[in-house]
Amino acid sequence: MSLLLGLVIVVCSLVGPTPLDLKAALDTTLVPNPQAKILFGIRIPRILLAGLIGGALAGAGVVF
Repeated sequence: MSLLLGLVIVVCSLVGPTPLDLKAALDTTLVPNPQAKILFGIRIPRILLAGLIGGALAGAGVVF
């Protein structure tokens, strides 16, 4: 199950209105990298927030 979650996180981080090259986004040069800003500033926080909200909803469903 955790392997599936990891796969979904990777795939979801690449899906969006702007095409994103994972290798270019993870490039660690010192030049400004707009793909890294998109990945780490927008897409990864969105995925983590969705997981947090999903977990909270699942916990609330167990209680009731």
